[in-house]
Amino acid sequence: MLLAPSLWHEAGVPLVIGEAFSSGVPVITSKIQPMDAVVRHGKNGLLVSPGDANGIVRAARQLTLNADLYQRMRVEARKTYERLYMPADNCRQLLHIYQQAIDEQTASNSAREHPAMQ
Repeated sequence: MLLAPSLWHEAGVPLVIGEAFSSGVPVITSKIQPMDAVVRHGKNGLLVSPGDANGIVRAARQLTLNADLYQRMRVEARKTYERLYMPADNCRQLLHIYQQAIDEQTASNSAREHPAMQ
């Protein structure tokens, strides 16, 4: 299991969560955005209140003592990775973002070069 507590909102899902899921490792993290958007409580990991050290200990103990739950979460963690983080999907998403940026820049340049066309 991966313990990834956080006290403040992140700009994006930490890479370490995707890496854990790629190996089928359940994640215990804080119930804040964006972590709670990918870590589904009781499915591929457990969520605890930010700053709740005892909650982290309870969650880790729960996974340690319940082998069936841990195994189910391992399977779901890998499925989450396959659904959200596969390299080909990431590449497609990045290409789409880059194409949008190029299109916006091209439109902006065109508007500056041809102001009468607006």
